[in-house]
Amino acid sequence: MMTNEQFLLTLAAEEAVEVAHRAHKAIRFTAAEIQAGQELSNADRLVIEYFELSVIMEMLEEKGIITVPTDTIVAQIMDEKRTRVEQYAKLSRMLGQIE
Repeated sequence: MMTNEQFLLTLAAEEAVEVAHRAHKAIRFTAAEIQAGQELSNADRLVIEYFELSVIMEMLEEKGIITVPTDTIVAQIMDEKRTRVEQYAKLSRMLGQIE
């Protein structure tokens, strides 16, 4: 039997995989593509999956399982990530892997 913590952490992992899955679909079929039988594009579905993961993260915070940093620290984390992504993109361009 799972604890509530294990349950929520499992959901977080599953939702993170769904974000990755939808990003892969957008890579393979374009962000604008609408899968047969669906009403929303891969881009729209990616955004939905992101927010569904956000809900689980909020629930983890509400239960005291994680602590979300202050807005200032979040901004710093985001800035640092953006810088790393730009550095890796530059390297990938130099290696001829992206335009």
